[in-house]
Amino acid sequence: MKKTIKLFIAMLLFVVPVILLIVLLGYAKQLENQGTEEPLETEESKMPETAESLPEEPEIVYDPPEYTFTTDEITVYIGGLTEEYTIAFVNDLHLVTDTEVGHVLEEELPEVMKRYNELSVTADGKHAEDLWPEVIKYLNYNDFDAVIFGGDLLDYCSPSNIEVLEQGFDQLKYDRDRVIYLRSDHDYIGTYGGSQYTDADGVAAQAQLWDGDSEEKVIDLGEFLIVGINRSYQNLSDERLEYLNRELRDGRPVIVATHVPFYSEEDAESLEARSMEIRNRIYYWNKTDSVYSPDENTQKFIDEMYAPGSNVVQILAAHLHASWDGKATKKVGEHIFAPAYSGSIGIIHVTGQKVQETETGDVSSNNAIKEKQNEEKDPEK
Repeated sequence: MKKTIKLFIAMLLFVVPVILLIVLLGYAKQLENQGTEEPLETEESKMPETAESLPEEPEIVYDPPEYTFTTDEITVYIGGLTEEYTIAFVNDLHLVTDTEVGHVLEEELPEVMKRYNELSVTADGKHAEDLWPEVIKYLNYNDFDAVIFGGDLLDYCSPSNIEVLEQGFDQLKYDRDRVIYLRSDHDYIGTYGGSQYTDADGVAAQAQLWDGDSEEKVIDLGEFLIVGINRSYQNLSDERLEYLNRELRDGRPVIVATHVPFYSEEDAESLEARSMEIRNRIYYWNKTDSVYSPDENTQKFIDEMYAPGSNVVQILAAHLHASWDGKATKKVGEHIFAPAYSGSIGIIHVTGQKVQETETGDVSSNNAIKEKQNEEKDPEK
């Protein structure tokens, strides 16, 4: 019995220290882990960073253009607007970049160079290929609510012209739903490329640009719409007429943007005189000239715009290569913008405030436009 007790005591003396040692080692390991393990996630730590907690991206500062542009400005009144809007209109740049044989035929180069030196250049010697980057700088330096490229940005379509044009578009800061590019005939034609670059190639090249050259050109500014007419040098197809009438009947006020202007029911003599002075012909949609004579579809659209209950308040146009301001109807204004190749950019101020009229009834903010109308005859026939 005594031997058993002594054996038991001996086992306790051996086992107890071993157990204590194990416990102490475990406790020491736990303390070590507490010092190195990652803290437990809380609900707050699981929450994603908010915009306020993220570092602010540096604001992009755009350099002003080096070229001093003139501006062709109008004010459009739309009753009930709660905000004021500013829209840029760039038209008739007639970009020419081919100054040697390559993308144009050798026999066509003299004509191309003639247009390069006589049409595609400002009065102070700035060629359109150098003016185009300045146009983009001007647009980026300012803050417009919308930008309209009103057609004939190219003098003809060629790989080099398209490349330079696209470089400018790529640098434009504006969201693409606030920009429309309305093509006209010069934006497509491959006049000087012969069989190596045809009109069909021009159409395909335009379709590769950022907007895909879609037919529906609309800028929705919430309180009103800008509805663009693509290929306005052509009579309207059924599909294009359907699209335009749908937008005109949206219920909101509409500003129509086009390259080729429309005849005036209110200031017909003034518009005809200006067209004959600059172009020596009727250079807008009218009922007498064979080139721009509206067919049934186009006339239906004009009737829709000019109807007394129409939502259209203003027509913005180009093509004449000179500025003109007047009324299409008693209710609908029409303005034709000076060409960009002259160093001019159009600006439209849209407001819900009535603009002051002079004693003659002219909108005071438009008087400068009428005074600065281009007096030079147009070199392009």
